[in-house]
Amino acid sequence: FSPRADDEYGRVAVKVQSHPAGGILSLTDNAFEGGSVVELYTPINGDLVLEPGVPYRTMNAPSRYGSTERFVLHADARLTVLPGAELTIGQRSVEVEGELVAIGTAQDPVYFLDDSNYGFSISDGGQATLAHGQFDRGGLYVQEGGEASVEAWTFDGSRFEVRASQSPTITDVSFIDTDFDCRGECEVQRGQFNGGTVDVYGEAKFTNSTFSDWTRGYAIHASEAERLELLGNTFTPRVDEDDP
Repeated sequence: FSPRADDEYGRVAVKVQSHPAGGILSLTDNAFEGGSVVELYTPINGDLVLEPGVPYRTMNAPSRYGSTERFVLHADARLTVLPGAELTIGQRSVEVEGELVAIGTAQDPVYFLDDSNYGFSISDGGQATLAHGQFDRGGLYVQEGGEASVEAWTFDGSRFEVRASQSPTITDVSFIDTDFDCRGECEVQRGQFNGGTVDVYGEAKFTNSTFSDWTRGYAIHASEAERLELLGNTFTPRVDEDDP
């Protein structure tokens, strides 16, 4: 697929509208050149698999119309992101009412790029499993009733917010210039926090994690927190940080 270089809206190689239950989308062994993309339009009602080598992008409506509605992965639907696959989140967040499975490998991680600054929102009844991947901008929001497992993942310039009363699994996750906001229950093991801040309003436990180069004069801010446990962590401030 090779679009015209001067046609902004002609870069769409494949447009997938309202993927149905039982629908099949297979894009194996194709070449997408010149910035051509595969646009996925809300909602997703069935199982959808994203393959490596395909430039996927979520859409709500043609960008010229300025839609602000969310992209919805409905209940009973499943979005599977294979190792090495890439997805750009456009316009607004992806509301996960069903199941999101994005599992890469150390050699072929999953990659999410967010143009919306909203990322994935795991709503009541929704589930997300993330392993071996990276999220640039945007982030992950685990709402009350949502479930998430995040392992061996990197959030860069993102936001991670937990409002669920049951802690998601957060293990071996790197947070680079990313704000971590715990308003429900959070438990982090072997986390790496470099830049950004950690705000705790609910219950949080950090074990064997590192905190460095925080930017607001503190690494962790506990504001009316119900519980804060720190065990075996290391704190290293910025060299030029004069605040106590």
